[in-house]
Amino acid sequence: MANIKKTFNFRNGVQVDDDNLIVNQTGLVGIGTTIPTEALDVRGTAKIVGLVTATSANIGVLTVTTVDITGQQTISGGLVGSGVSIKSGVITATDPTGIVTYYGDARYLQGMPTSQWLDKDVGLGYSSIYNAGGNVGIHTNDPRYGLQIGGNNDIDNFANGVGINSTGSIFATGIITATSFVGAIAGPVTGNVVGNVTGNINSSGVSTIATLKATNVNISGLSTHRVPFTNASDNLTDSEDLTFNDTHNILNIVGTTDTDQLNVSGVSTFNNDVNFIGATPARSAFWDHSAHTLKFREDANIFLGDNDDFKIFNTGNNTMLRQDGNGPLQLVGNDVDGVYIKASNQLLSNSIVALPNREVSLYFNDVLKFSTSGVGVTVYNQLDATNIVASGVVTATTELNSPLVGVGTADPQTDIQVRKSNAAQIRVSSDTDAAVVSVGREPGAGNGNNAAIRFGNNSAGSPYSDTNSFDLINYDSGNFNFYLGVSNAPYGDFYWHKQANSARLMTLTNEGRLGIGVTLPTEVLHVGGGITCTGNVYLGNNLTVGNNLTLTGSGNLTLTSGTVTGGGGIKGDIIAADNSVVFDNGLNSSTALNKANSHVVTGVSTFVDVVTTGTVKIKTNHIYGTLAVNNTQDNDNGEALNVQTAFTIDSAGRVGIGTNQPECTADFSGRNAYTGVGNTFRHYMRVPIHNNTTLTQVQGDASHKGAIIFNVQTNKLCVWNGSAWEAVH
Repeated sequence: MANIKKTFNFRNGVQVDDDNLIVNQTGLVGIGTTIPTEALDVRGTAKIVGLVTATSANIGVLTVTTVDITGQQTISGGLVGSGVSIKSGVITATDPTGIVTYYGDARYLQGMPTSQWLDKDVGLGYSSIYNAGGNVGIHTNDPRYGLQIGGNNDIDNFANGVGINSTGSIFATGIITATSFVGAIAGPVTGNVVGNVTGNINSSGVSTIATLKATNVNISGLSTHRVPFTNASDNLTDSEDLTFNDTHNILNIVGTTDTDQLNVSGVSTFNNDVNFIGATPARSAFWDHSAHTLKFREDANIFLGDNDDFKIFNTGNNTMLRQDGNGPLQLVGNDVDGVYIKASNQLLSNSIVALPNREVSLYFNDVLKFSTSGVGVTVYNQLDATNIVASGVVTATTELNSPLVGVGTADPQTDIQVRKSNAAQIRVSSDTDAAVVSVGREPGAGNGNNAAIRFGNNSAGSPYSDTNSFDLINYDSGNFNFYLGVSNAPYGDFYWHKQANSARLMTLTNEGRLGIGVTLPTEVLHVGGGITCTGNVYLGNNLTVGNNLTLTGSGNLTLTSGTVTGGGGIKGDIIAADNSVVFDNGLNSSTALNKANSHVVTGVSTFVDVVTTGTVKIKTNHIYGTLAVNNTQDNDNGEALNVQTAFTIDSAGRVGIGTNQPECTADFSGRNAYTGVGNTFRHYMRVPIHNNTTLTQVQGDASHKGAIIFNVQTNKLCVWNGSAWEAVH
């Protein structure tokens, strides 16, 4: 075959094994694809042994093991040569170190930081690099000093860094730690100098030294035994008016116009008598060292406060404490003993005693007459008063001897009368037991002839009473009467409320109508909710139920006469006279059962769905004796009006589809059937549809001869001949 030369001309292309190789009619060759888009379209890996010549190439990823560029050296594993240009992308080395080596001086590589650093050899045998004029930054990308480590870019407010400029100055915002500092320190030193200072300290300003240890301190210009001090110009000086005798430890202050005052801001200690002389020697004060007493002579007063607010006077015959400023005059004792005020100089005689967090007591001739307590005051023996005006509680421990008691009125009209222009209240309270107000005719301590208003009773004898309950009690055998409008009309109603302004629980009108859950009852008994009766209910008239009437348990609704009408339906089983179930209500419409015959003499009975597990028997007295399913409405006799019959079974058992008069066993002629095209009804009959595969699943036997199907695979009508399906044409 290799010596046979033949020419093949495929005008419409050639295709080998579906998608392995194709040459389409436009001359495009596809390998691995049936739709080539280029002159040669290869989908997969291609191996070319030989030279590949291309004017240009567009390659996603190019892996080069050996490259030969015309006029250059062929190198395995690399790319070398002039004129090699990689316009964009990333060059990645396959070497594990990830290093790509470039040869030459890299002058054409972009992005190299070569503008600031220069290399220079000054003849010392080695070369050095230096900055060409900018600043060098470490830990900062915006240095403002020649060499800057950290810090910000604001020289005037430099912080958090170190800067060195070209003049040799070092700016450090932190702590400088050095083994030693050599040389003189010029200029002001701000901050503390810690450690020893060797040499002279020449200070023209103010130097503060916590501890000065020196063999000698010589201050020129100061005289012996004079006490040095700073003058108004803050210069150290001395004066002959202020000297100190170090032999006898005496401080001498000479009373001249320069130093005639002694101002002491600390503690001054005097170990002997001290005289305080007033305008006259008679009006003076004297500290008696031996008697431990500070004595004020007559008319020598004590004034306290910037404005002399508190004053203590002594005129020889009288001594006064007077408060002339704002605020009260207070005598304050300690937290234990309080304050005792005595009217005489007898040690045990008291007039007023005020104890902290306890009573304040008043004494007469050292006998207690008045005392306060946590609940009020106590007056001992007798209280004489013209009037007693009390806004709180007045307690009489034995008897209140008054025929009439008026609270808020000076003219009481009853035994006890409370009168106020606004709300008035009488309160009976108990801290631990029931609070009771009793009224009645019982003379003794019992309640046999009494009635009571009681709150907070908690005893086993009253099972519904507890500490939060309110009781109205008639202890006697009489009635418990409620009256409306005894003296005034119109009359009101009785109301029972829940909470202050909430729902009304019950209303009894003055017309005798009781409403439970209803504020305005319209009947004698009007209940706004459900009613539970555990006994019999007798009704002397009609019973009207606005919603459902439901019988639960074993209860029955028995009618001796009359009828039951349910506007919204009747729910429940219907039982015959022999207690057999005629209609079983079930749980829902799906489980409800009609267990009686439906016997309708005239009219139409409509059933939506009829489900039976047995035999359905349909009898008719129609003139034709047929069962018809129509799509039009019948008259009262069940006869079709303008009949369009859908399905008919006549008395002979003939079936009609689309006709009410079948002329054979199965009549599908449909004289009045619908006709049409598209999605409307069509006037024809369809037989069961099968194909060669499903026909094997519907094999009949000899008794099924004449069965008809349509084979959609052969497009033929088939008849079962007793052993196989046979096409009729």
